[in-house]
Amino acid sequence: LKQNTYQSVVGGEDVTPGASEKAALHLVLSSVNAFVLPRVREHVDRLTVLIDGLDRVARELLASDAPLNRAGGLGTMPDGGLAIPLEKAKHERVDWLVTIIRELTDLRWRYAEGPGGKGRATCGMTNDGSSAWGRTYPFNPYPFPWASHLLHDTTSVAVGVLEGQMRKMARGFAWVRRAELELAGEYDADEHEPELASLDWRHFTDTEFALCPPVLAVGNGASLLDSGFEHLSRLLSSDFPVRVVVFETPGLTSTGPGQADDRDLASLAIAHRQAFVLQSSPTTPSHLIAGVMRGLAVRGPAVFSLASSTASTHAGHGATMTRAARLALESRAVPALLYDPSAGSSPGERLSLDGNPMPDQTWPTYDLPWVDADSAPQVMTLPVTVADWAAAEPALQRHFTVPADDTVPEALLRFDEYLLAPENERAGKTPFLYVLESDRSLGRRVVSDAIVELAERRLQVWRDLRQLAGHDLPAAVRARVAAPISADFERRIQALESQHRARITDLETRYPALIARRLVEGLVRAAGDGTETIGELLRRAAAMPGVTPIPLSADGNGHGASPAMAGSTIVLPPTADAAPVDATPPAIAEPVPPPADDDEADEGLALEPYIKSELCTTCDECININKRMFAYNKQKQAYIKDLSAGTFRQLVMAAEKCPVAIIHPGTPQNPAEPDLDKWVAKAARFQ
Repeated sequence: LKQNTYQSVVGGEDVTPGASEKAALHLVLSSVNAFVLPRVREHVDRLTVLIDGLDRVARELLASDAPLNRAGGLGTMPDGGLAIPLEKAKHERVDWLVTIIRELTDLRWRYAEGPGGKGRATCGMTNDGSSAWGRTYPFNPYPFPWASHLLHDTTSVAVGVLEGQMRKMARGFAWVRRAELELAGEYDADEHEPELASLDWRHFTDTEFALCPPVLAVGNGASLLDSGFEHLSRLLSSDFPVRVVVFETPGLTSTGPGQADDRDLASLAIAHRQAFVLQSSPTTPSHLIAGVMRGLAVRGPAVFSLASSTASTHAGHGATMTRAARLALESRAVPALLYDPSAGSSPGERLSLDGNPMPDQTWPTYDLPWVDADSAPQVMTLPVTVADWAAAEPALQRHFTVPADDTVPEALLRFDEYLLAPENERAGKTPFLYVLESDRSLGRRVVSDAIVELAERRLQVWRDLRQLAGHDLPAAVRARVAAPISADFERRIQALESQHRARITDLETRYPALIARRLVEGLVRAAGDGTETIGELLRRAAAMPGVTPIPLSADGNGHGASPAMAGSTIVLPPTADAAPVDATPPAIAEPVPPPADDDEADEGLALEPYIKSELCTTCDECININKRMFAYNKQKQAYIKDLSAGTFRQLVMAAEKCPVAIIHPGTPQNPAEPDLDKWVAKAARFQ
């Protein structure tokens, strides 16, 4: 990928270094090069093999009728060359083979060298002119054909470019197919020419389609959702494989920054159902590149919505561009998502939210270090909300003001708490955001209603995406599904509790009498003939060393003792004829371990996951996946903080994204985790 990066965007433009739009487009075009160039090299080699094969067949035909076994059998040409006699049919076929060779040779030259000496362009592009860089002569950084057009029709222009490009590709593929049929001895003009003459991109094989240079329509989210939305929607409803690259900054519309706009480009693209949709950020290059490479292979429209920052259009804000793009991802302003219509039949199979930090929470959290009035260091844990992202956007900073001097602290409510509070609790409250002042003390900024509305919309989009991806159940579904299960569970618990109480009551009632009877039986048997009175037995028992006599009572608790009992004689029925009474409490059966086998022996050899922290490059890839599972030590090197705070899937994803491959997922902790076999197979190369 690195060796192809230089071909994506070259120097010459007047953009601020580190601009988020340029960084995002660099990654997209580098992905295009990495996708196309290896296939082009393979195709050039394939053309060479076809040309050599056709040349060999033509030479064999030429030599087939040559009278080399007879002296003087060859005639001479006016220029002194030999004239080889050839049958008419063979002569026509040799001419046909030469025509194919000539076309393939020209095609190979265009792929490898071309008029410019650099070979065929890897892509083409139409730009709607909304970007602040690379659109004005001579500041042209694109080493491939491109055109800048009006804001609203860049996608329509891209469709026209695509149709013209695909016709050229179809003509080249038709000659390749003719060559293959000729070498296989299967070419029949009457049978194959009608099909080859009408060949278009819809009938390309997957290999042929992947060779076609992608046509990119590059634009700004605000313009494409405004005057250009009709053209964009028409494209997404079609089957034209145009790749729309969108620089998305929520809250910025054609009417001005911070204006209300309920439309979300990624959600609208998903609503078309047949378009591939990627939403990513240049701060997560692995997610962006993987999504673009996957989207280039789809045989339909694709949308690459990339988080952008207005800092790229403001001089002096170069240092904040990367931070703003990262905050757009972490605050759910531009969440990472991938929607692939070919991934399954249900929305949950098609939509993936991988790449978002702490996707099971409303917002991820971060630690804000500050110093108090005594210069003592303090740390506050806060969520990353849309307000945190908006505060880093130069175009939206006017929505944050210092509280008035007469503002009482009770009237201020932290922004995240304000968003989650019901309407009645918001009355009389003003949302604010904690900020660090120049002396690193803790300050506050009042947030405008426009940012509150924007945050509410983005939070609702995030909730909708979670439900669409199957991460969260709507309240109505939860009521229909979970309520009957919960009710049945409660009934079972109550039944078990009733049985337990009845069992305890029975034991409390029967066991004292059973124990007393056994004691009496033991005493009577000790008397020998059974005629000794209770009083005599007790006196004899009291005389035994170490035995303390217990006074008898009518109720067994020392109350209401009857003196007449001392002289009574108790005659018990023969114990042999009586049914035995077992006073021993029922024993709990020990679980019988299953027989050990080889599989269970292997399970005993569990591999603990670990990270070679000393090799960590502090790239934040694993931290962004799950901040509770992964953390940094004092040396700013990653380690596994809490294994139970995440899933095996997240471990494997972190291992795949780690640029130095130091994460070893080990064996799964939860055997019931969904799609475990797939993730175990992926984890094998990292163990």
